[in-house]
Amino acid sequence: MNFTLWRDVRGYWAVCDGPGPLGVVGYIFGDNGKWRIEKDEQNRPFLDYLSAASALLGKELPEGVHFFELKRGEEIAFVATNDETAKRLQTDGWTTTAVLRSN
Repeated sequence: MNFTLWRDVRGYWAVCDGPGPLGVVGYIFGDNGKWRIEKDEQNRPFLDYLSAASALLGKELPEGVHFFELKRGEEIAFVATNDETAKRLQTDGWTTTAVLRSN
């Protein structure tokens, strides 16, 4: 499953159904120890970013999500995704400069 979370300038995470950064479904953000979906009418709290992203996408995310710092030219991006999608981003010209393994 290809999905990505791209960090934006506000500190929110753009949830993409695909490798991104296009195809944004919505945004999630941390708020006082809980995660929320931007513009969620029910204002539901989530325990972590993966459950919030999963609710936004309407499907369960695979295990093995890691944080990547990517670079393409002068552009730097912070992305959460799995190894498979990270490899796909490399074919789009992104270089991995750092990885934080989450498990």
